[in-house]
Amino acid sequence: MRLKGRKVLVTGGAGFLGSHLCEKLLAEGAEVRVLDLFTSGRAANINSVLDQINIISGDIACADSVSKAVKDADTIVHLAFPLALRERSIETPVIVGILTGLLNLIEAALTH
Repeated sequence: MRLKGRKVLVTGGAGFLGSHLCEKLLAEGAEVRVLDLFTSGRAANINSVLDQINIISGDIACADSVSKAVKDADTIVHLAFPLALRERSIETPVIVGILTGLLNLIEAALTH
C-alpha cells in the first residue's frame, strides 16, 4: 500500500506495537495521528516522533474523542488494548470498554 500523504489514525499509538508502527508509517510518508489514553502506552515510546505526529489524548470508549481522532483519516489501525486484559482480567467493565471503543471507531469511520 502506498502511504505517502495518507492520513493514518493509530489507536494505542503510544504502546509498544503502536509506537513502532508510527515510526514505520512516518518513514513511508504517512501523516500520523495517535489516539491513546496513556494508561499502558507511554509518551516515552513516541518521543522520537513527537514533533511529527498529532496526538489526541483520549479513550476509545469516549465517542467524542474517537470522532475527533477519526475525522479526515484515510486509514485506521486499531491497536488500543487495555492493560487489564494482558493481566488476564476479564471483568465486565473492561469488556464493555473494549466493545464500546470498537463500536465508537466503526461508527465514527462510517460517519467520516
